[in-house]
Amino acid sequence: MRKAIILPTLFAMLTIATVSCQKESLRDQRAHYFKSHGHHTICYYVNGIAYRCTITSDNDWTSLMSVIFSFARQGYTVSMMFENNNFSNNYVKETIKYTTNNKEEAIDWSQNKIIEGYAVTINFNEETGEYTCIAVK
Repeated sequence: MRKAIILPTLFAMLTIATVSCQKESLRDQRAHYFKSHGHHTICYYVNGIAYRCTITSDNDWTSLMSVIFSFARQGYTVSMMFENNNFSNNYVKETIKYTTNNKEEAIDWSQNKIIEGYAVTINFNEETGEYTCIAVK
């Protein structure tokens, strides 16, 4: 009887240990963020003109970021943040700059910084093919 209990218990513990050591992807974390926090409104500015978009899922993020990066590739300066952020240039405490040639990396970095509470500005340099993302908090 004792051996019958020990073997399934050890198997269950091994299974739990194996699953708990696996990495989660960034996209899984964003999807979980919206499932657990509901919807959010993103304010974005294209060359100073304000727009709003409600985000409720990872698909909404993908659609919005496609639009944002299309504007950036056309030469526009695009800034975005959660609507409830009280952002003011007078109170800037932290600025992080990220430059990459990879659009997907720029999108992932920008989304993560927005979730962390930063305002993100995105520019595209047509000559170098680089995206410059600046996060300010």
